[in-house]
Amino acid sequence: MPRHYRQAQLGHTQSSMLVAGALNVVWLAGFLRNPSRTEDGKTTFLIQQTNNPDKAIPVQLPSNKRLRNSFRDKGPVKVVGHIMGTQKGSQRSAYVRVISVERPTQLEMPPSIAWMDHLRTEGTDTFKPFVDGQRLSQSSNSVKIAGFVGSIVKQPVKANGNGQTGTARAKYLWLLIKQVEDDGAAIPVRVSRYTDVYASRLQIGQPVMIEGNIKIDQHSGVFIDAPHVLQAEPGDIPYPPEWAKKMLLDFIDLTRRSTERVAKAQATQPETSNTDPAPNIDRDAAHAHGEGAPARRLASASDL
Repeated sequence: MPRHYRQAQLGHTQSSMLVAGALNVVWLAGFLRNPSRTEDGKTTFLIQQTNNPDKAIPVQLPSNKRLRNSFRDKGPVKVVGHIMGTQKGSQRSAYVRVISVERPTQLEMPPSIAWMDHLRTEGTDTFKPFVDGQRLSQSSNSVKIAGFVGSIVKQPVKANGNGQTGTARAKYLWLLIKQVEDDGAAIPVRVSRYTDVYASRLQIGQPVMIEGNIKIDQHSGVFIDAPHVLQAEPGDIPYPPEWAKKMLLDFIDLTRRSTERVAKAQATQPETSNTDPAPNIDRDAAHAHGEGAPARRLASASDL
C-alpha cells in the first residue's frame, strides 16, 4: 500500500484499514454521548464534536466488543473505525463501525476543551463543551475511503426569493461509493467543489479515492463531505472482489468507446479558434489551492 498508509504511521494493521479489499478508515475525537446496548447486544454511542447534540456522529461497536468502564458519558474519546453505508427506504446514511476506542491526544482535543467543560457544567444538565469559538482540530474528524462510483446525482442551487435558481451550476455533487456488491451498503459522499466538472467526468464503475470528514444533517443523514474526488491507485484497492473487477472492466470499456467517439467526431470537424480554454480540473484546482494543492491527481475518466 502507499507509504502514507503504513502501519507505523497509523498504529493499526493494513487489514484493519480495509473493508472488502478497499481502503476505509475513520479517525474521530470528541465527547462520548449516550452509550447504550442494542437488542442484539451491540454497544452504540454518539461522538459530539460541537455544542449541537443533533450533529453528533453515530458509532457502533462489533458484537464481540464492549466499551471499557473508563469511557463514560460526556468524557473525551477517540475512535478509529470504518464508515459503513446504510439504507432505510429511500434514505441513505452511514455510521462508524469501531476498530478501536482510545483516549484522544492533545493534538486532537486540547486540554482547554477536555477539562473546562467539566469545570463549567458539573452538576448541571447543560452540556456545551465549546465556548469562545473553541473548535476541535481537523485531525479530530478525518476519513479516507476508496471504492467504485455507484451513483452520481447533481444537487442544484437553492431558489432565491423570486423562486429562481439564478444559475444552472450544481451546488453539490452526491456520489454513492461502493465497497461491497450490495447497493444498500453504498457510502454517501457529498462533493463541494468543481461539481459540474466532476459530474461530466465521473462515470459509474470508476475507481476513486475520497478524503474528507463526516457530517450529519436531518435531511441527508450521515455522509462524507469532501472537496474533491481523487484518482484511486491500485494500492487503495489492493484486493478488488470479482463483482468490482467486472464493474471496473465495464468502466474501462465505456471510457475507451467514449474516447474513440470523441476522437472520431473531432476528426470530422473543421478547426475552430476559441479564446476561452476548456475547464481543466487539475489546473484549476492547483490554482485554487496554490502550493497546497492535493498531491494525488484528481479523478478523470480519461485516466484509464
